[in-house]
Amino acid sequence: MKVVLIFFLSFSAYISLSAQPYTIRGSLKDRSGKPLIAGSVLLMPLQRQGHIDATGSFVFTDIPEGTYTLQCRHLGYKPELRPVVVTSHIVLDIVLLPAEVNIDEVYVTAQESEGLGTSSIIDKKAMELLQPSSFTDILELLPGGRAVDPNLTTNNKIDLRDGDPISSGYNTNALGTQFSIDGMVLNSAANMGTISNLTSNTSTPHGARDNTFTGIDMRSISTDNIEKVEIMRGIVSAEHGDLTSGAILIDRIKGVTPWSARMKADGFSKLFSIGKGLDFKRKAYTLNIDGGYLHANQNPTDQFTSFKRVNASARGEKKWQSSRFIWTWGHALDVNTTIDGVRFDPDVNYAGTDRYTSKKRNYAFSNRLAVSNRDKNSAFRRLDLSASVNFGDNRVEIDRLTQTRSATLLLNAMEEGSHEVSYLTPTYVAHVQLSDKPLNLSFKAVSTWRFKWLTDHQVKTGLENRYSKNLGAGQQYDLNYPLTDDLSTRPRRFDAVPAHNNLAFFAEDTFRLRTGRFSWENGLGMRAVMLTNLSQDYVAARGVYIEPRWNSKLHLPDMMLHGKPLKASLSGGYGQQALTPTLIYLYPENIYIGIPELNYYHNNPDYRLAWANTTIVDPTNRALEVAVSKKWELGIQLAYSGNRLSVTYFRDRLLNGFRSESNYSIINYRQYQAESVDPNSISAKPDLTDFTWRDVARYESYRITNNGSASIKEGLEYQFTSRRLAGINTRFTVNGAWYQTVSRDQLMSYNTMSSNVIIDGNIKQYLAAYLDNDNYYRENFNTNLTVDSYLPRLGLNIAVFAQNIWWKTSQTRPKSDLPVGYYDISGSYHIYTEEDRTDPILRYFDRKTDPITFRKRTVPIDLQVNLKATKIIREKLRIAMFINRLLVYQPDYTQYGMRIDRDDKSAPYFGMELNLTL
Repeated sequence: MKVVLIFFLSFSAYISLSAQPYTIRGSLKDRSGKPLIAGSVLLMPLQRQGHIDATGSFVFTDIPEGTYTLQCRHLGYKPELRPVVVTSHIVLDIVLLPAEVNIDEVYVTAQESEGLGTSSIIDKKAMELLQPSSFTDILELLPGGRAVDPNLTTNNKIDLRDGDPISSGYNTNALGTQFSIDGMVLNSAANMGTISNLTSNTSTPHGARDNTFTGIDMRSISTDNIEKVEIMRGIVSAEHGDLTSGAILIDRIKGVTPWSARMKADGFSKLFSIGKGLDFKRKAYTLNIDGGYLHANQNPTDQFTSFKRVNASARGEKKWQSSRFIWTWGHALDVNTTIDGVRFDPDVNYAGTDRYTSKKRNYAFSNRLAVSNRDKNSAFRRLDLSASVNFGDNRVEIDRLTQTRSATLLLNAMEEGSHEVSYLTPTYVAHVQLSDKPLNLSFKAVSTWRFKWLTDHQVKTGLENRYSKNLGAGQQYDLNYPLTDDLSTRPRRFDAVPAHNNLAFFAEDTFRLRTGRFSWENGLGMRAVMLTNLSQDYVAARGVYIEPRWNSKLHLPDMMLHGKPLKASLSGGYGQQALTPTLIYLYPENIYIGIPELNYYHNNPDYRLAWANTTIVDPTNRALEVAVSKKWELGIQLAYSGNRLSVTYFRDRLLNGFRSESNYSIINYRQYQAESVDPNSISAKPDLTDFTWRDVARYESYRITNNGSASIKEGLEYQFTSRRLAGINTRFTVNGAWYQTVSRDQLMSYNTMSSNVIIDGNIKQYLAAYLDNDNYYRENFNTNLTVDSYLPRLGLNIAVFAQNIWWKTSQTRPKSDLPVGYYDISGSYHIYTEEDRTDPILRYFDRKTDPITFRKRTVPIDLQVNLKATKIIREKLRIAMFINRLLVYQPDYTQYGMRIDRDDKSAPYFGMELNLTL
C-alpha cells in the first residue's frame, strides 16, 4: 500500500511539473538595434495581446506548453510571423525589416488621368485625409475646387466646371451629370417629387431640398465604402450617355478587408460607419458588407432643422474559370434612407403646428457578369452584362398653419367653366402628403474586341436600355384646405404618367498609330439614342439622336534632360453629349387658372354669393427637344522625374438646356358688379341674375418647359504634381482653374403690365414681347497649393491646403428696356414704336432698368488656409482632424467709388474622426 501511495504522489508531482506555465519574453527592434515601441505583438491562437514598453520589450506569462505563432507588426515595417514551441521559458529578439512602400505612389489629392479625355481620379488614401461627410466634400480636390462648410440640410447639386453657378433656370448642368456606382447608373428620369408653388421657391423647406430638376442629391451618397472615384469632366466615352456635363464613376471596396469602423464629429454633423470584407475560399467568393449613419443640423444652435442618412450595402463577387474563359459574377444589394426634417420653434412660430418631413428610401439590386477570354490571340476579348433594379419610396409631409387676411375665394373647381364657389376657411392647418416612387430598370451589354488593321484596334460595342416609371400616388391634400390660396394645380397620381424608355447603341474604337518616335492615340466613338415609349407627336421622339465623340493624344518623342527623359503629349477632342427630357418635363401637370367673377360678401353668411371662372391649361410642350452639349478641348501633359504637369483649355456650348418660363393665354370671363345689389335691401341670398355684368378678357400666365437656357463655358484647368522629396516625403500639388461662363435665356420673353394699371376698368390687356431676358456673365480664377507629407514610419500624414480665389467677377449684362412688339387683348400683334414710349398706357412696358444693375462687379483675392492631419497608431487606430479657414485673408477693396468692408470673415470650421481596424 505504501508503494502505491508513493508511486501516485510521484506521478502527480510529475504531471504538475510538466504542466507548469511558462513565460515568453522578447523585444522588437529594427536592423540598427533601435527599439520599436509603437508596434503590436499577438500570440495566436490564444489571441493574447502583448504590451510593449518604452524599451521595445514585451512579455507573455502563464503560457501552457504547446506550439504557437507570434505575430509582430509595426507601421512602416514588414509583419513577422514567428512560430514558437513552448517547452520551457523563452527569450526572443525579433528584428523587423522596413516595408517596401513606394511612397511616391501615395496621393492624397486628385490625380489627373493619363488616359484619353479629361478626368480626375481620387482614391481611398485621398479621401481618408479629406475626411468627407458626403460626396459634396470630394469636389474640393478638383481643379477649381475649394473647401466649403457642409450644407447638409439643403439639396446638394453638382456643377462641374462652373466656379459660381446660378441656381435658377440653369439646372441642366447638374441634371446632365451622370452618377454611376459599380456600373449601376443613378437614373433620375422618373423623379417627380415636386410640390406646386413650393419647389420653385428655394426659401421654402421643400424648395430648398427638392432635387427633381437638379438630378442626384450628393448628400445621399456615402463615401465610406468608396475605393476610387473618377470624375470625367471632358468628352466622355461613348459608353456613357444621357448626360451633358460629365460622368462620375464610383468604384466601391471589394475583396477581403478587416472589420473597420469610422466615427466623425464636427460642428454640424455626427457620422458613424462600419464595414467588413469576408472571404469564402472554398467557394471562391467574397462578400463586402457595410453600413453608416449620418446626422446633421443646420448649425450647432439649430436643433429644429436636421438631416439624417442611413445606408447599408452587401456586395458579393465570385470568380471561376474554364479552359477558355474567366467568369466574374458580381452583385450588390443597397438600401439608403435620407430624412429631412424641419420643425419650428414654438416660442416664435405657430404653436408648433408647422412642420416639414421628407423621407427618401432607395432600394437597389444589381447584377454584373463579365466573361474574359484567356486566349490572347482571339479577336473576342470580353463580354460585360449588367442589369439593375432601383426603386425609390419618397414621401413628403407638410403641416402649415394658413390664415387669410380677407374674404378669400376658394378656387378649387375640377372642371372648366363658371361655377359657384365658397370662401376659404379663415384659419386652418393645411396638410399635404407627397408619394413619389420612381422605378428604374436598366440593362447593358458591352462586348470588347481586338483586331489588327494597319494598327491594333480595341473596339467596344454595346446596347443600353433604361426604363423609368413612377409608381407614386402623387400629391394628396384636401382641396378645401389647400397649402396656399393660389391653387393652380390639383392632385395628380404619378403612376398615371407614361414610362420613360431610353434605348441607346454605341460603338467606340481605341487605336494607336506610330510614326517613327511619335505615337498617336485615339478614341473614336458614336452613340445613338432613341426614346421608344414617347408618342410621335413629341419632337423628341422623332428619329435617332447621334452623338459623335473623339478623344486624341499625340505622344511626342522623349527628350533627355540631365540624363532623364522628359515625356510630353498633346491632347484634344470634340464631342456631343445629349440629355433626354425627364418625365416631369415631358408630362407636366395641368394648370388651373381661377378668376373670381363675383364676390358678394354679406354680413349675413346666408346671403353671401361667390362665383368664379376656371380655365384648365395643358402646359405640355411637345416641341421640347433633347438638350445637346457640344464641347472641344486642347491640352498638354508633361512628365519628368516623377513630376507631372497638365494644362487643359476647353469650350462647352449648351444652347438648348431645359428651363421653365411664363407663357400666356387670353382668358374670357364674366365680371359681375357686386355693388349692383344693395346689401340692405335683400332678405334672402341673391341670385346671379340679380347682378349686372359685362364680358371681359385678360392675359393670364402659366409655366411651361422649353429649351431656352444657354450655358456657354470656357476655361483653363491646370495641375502640377511634384514627386515626393526624399527625406521629408513631401509632395507639392498646385492646381486651379480659370472659368468664364455666360448663362442666358435664348428665347423671347413675354410680360404683362402690372395689375395696378387699369385700362377701361380692366387689367392685363396687353402682352409685351422682349428680345432678351436673362443674361449673366461670371468669371473666376483660383489656385490651390497642397503640401502633404506622408511619413509611414511615424504613422503620420499631414497636409496644408492654401486655397486662393484671385478674383471673382459677375455681371448682369445689359438688355433692352423696350419690347419689340406687343399683343392686344384680341391677340393682334403690334410693333412697339418710339411714339408708344409716351403713350399713357404702353409706356408702362418700358422696364426702365437702373444702369447700376448692369455694372460688372469684381471681388479680389480671397485666401484661406486649411489643415488636415492623420495619425496611425499600432496599425489599428487612425485619428484624423481638420481645420478649415485656419488662416483667412480677405482684404477690403474699393469699387465704383465705394469701399467694401469684408470684416465679416468666417470663423474656422473644424472636426475630428476616429477610424478603427480590427
